[in-house]
Amino acid sequence: MKSQFIIILVFISGVVCFAGYCYAIIDWLEDCRTGVYHHEHFEAFYETSALVLYSALGLRFIHSKLDSFK
Repeated sequence: MKSQFIIILVFISGVVCFAGYCYAIIDWLEDCRTGVYHHEHFEAFYETSALVLYSALGLRFIHSKLDSFK
């Protein structure tokens, strides 16, 4: 019973984190489209850096898991 709860909790956490990541990408695209980043250089820097870092770490994680299947 306890292990099923943990599996459900991990799944829900993953879905929530993925939804947050999708929201961040949509927000970034909207800011690019509306020109917010032309006036707010620091916001452009930290939002873009966060998305690039999170994406790079996610790709690195996936790559390490794919290597373990070989």
